[in-house]
Amino acid sequence: MNIVLNMRALFLEKINMSQFWTDPEEQRFLMSYIKPNHSMLEYGSGHSTLILQDKVEQLVSVEHHKEWYDKIKPQLKKSVKYIYVPPNNLHWEAQFEQCGAGQFRKNSKGDDGSFEDFADYILAPLRGKHGPFDVIFIDGRARACCAFAAMFMLKPSGRIFIHDFGPEYKHPFLGHRTYYDLVFNFLKEKGHSKTMYCFQIQKSINKFLLRR
Repeated sequence: MNIVLNMRALFLEKINMSQFWTDPEEQRFLMSYIKPNHSMLEYGSGHSTLILQDKVEQLVSVEHHKEWYDKIKPQLKKSVKYIYVPPNNLHWEAQFEQCGAGQFRKNSKGDDGSFEDFADYILAPLRGKHGPFDVIFIDGRARACCAFAAMFMLKPSGRIFIHDFGPEYKHPFLGHRTYYDLVFNFLKEKGHSKTMYCFQIQKSINKFLLRR
């Protein structure tokens, strides 16, 4: 396993593949909001984690997939708080239905898991008393539910980013992931680049949170 990881790291270094983990425009949009003194929470780890660990003062990342967690962890600095939280429903992917050759989606209402499937994952940063955060980046499971939980961990001037959001993201059943739109009940869009959307907490809700 160590040999594989070392080879992968060398490969990434040589071709500079780790420079981008998503569309370059989307990544630049996210990075434009990040400052060296920021604290940041990330739902869903990967190449983004490897880059973000050098861009912020504090990084907390939550991952649900054990094999992926074990691959990423050796490449992280000790300062990164990397949390593995398995799904509450270990068979959540068995609910998927086939929608094409090698393509599976849960159903027309959702394809990234529900609160019941990932409750511990969603609440892990809150239970660990991490934060508050300047930026919360959501690119993992149960994204709409993570966005709701994010409100309780965000600084008043903070921003929430959700990836694969909006009409440009293609979904096999829907025009796009329309079930993500429920975040508009408590978040306000501040801008986007392709499928990378930036939000702030709605003023009325933020005032309530500040009174807590």
